[in-house]
Amino acid sequence: MIHPGEQMGGRPADCKACQGCLFAHGPAPFENAPDKAYCLIYRRGESTGKPRAILFDGASCDHFRPDTEPQP
Repeated sequence: MIHPGEQMGGRPADCKACQGCLFAHGPAPFENAPDKAYCLIYRRGESTGKPRAILFDGASCDHFRPDTEPQP
């Protein structure tokens, strides 16, 4: 039984550092979802994903570049 306030499954990613980043957008599976474990820098199959500190702890990312293009 799930109680109020409990979470089922894993811990959700926060990825505050990825909001508005140029590398958070791209072809599927990235689309416009900066809270995913992979991006155009930390690519699936080429890395183990974004560092835990970026995903869950709100750490800044050395690769952040502001996205100046409006996203659909």
